[in-house]
Amino acid sequence: MASPIAAGVIYTCPMHPQIRQAGPGNCPICGMTLEPVKAAADAGENRELSDMTRRFWVGLVLTLPVFVLEMGGHIPALGLHDLVAPRVSTWIQFALSTPARRCRPNLSGISAVSRAPERMKVRTGP
Repeated sequence: MASPIAAGVIYTCPMHPQIRQAGPGNCPICGMTLEPVKAAADAGENRELSDMTRRFWVGLVLTLPVFVLEMGGHIPALGLHDLVAPRVSTWIQFALSTPARRCRPNLSGISAVSRAPERMKVRTGP
């Protein structure tokens, strides 16, 4: 159960201190979660921590088979090359590592202008 938001608490971005707002949210520049300016000891449940903990455990469960398939082939005593063909092992590793690419931060709070690829281009002329 989420803790109620105290009235009048100002939140700011750790990377952009000029961003301030009443209540939690995401930074409009970088998308990071806004933090309270004055931290309280009884902050309650941290949704960001619980989300990162869940993603860590899911990532670990998906990583272990990939690690065993790839590194186990280098240990002749395990005989994984005889158990799983290298081509099949590659496809299994691909399938298990693909979900990790989807674990990106939620950038829905960032405007389309700040995500525009034009900002990434190097301008060479006037």
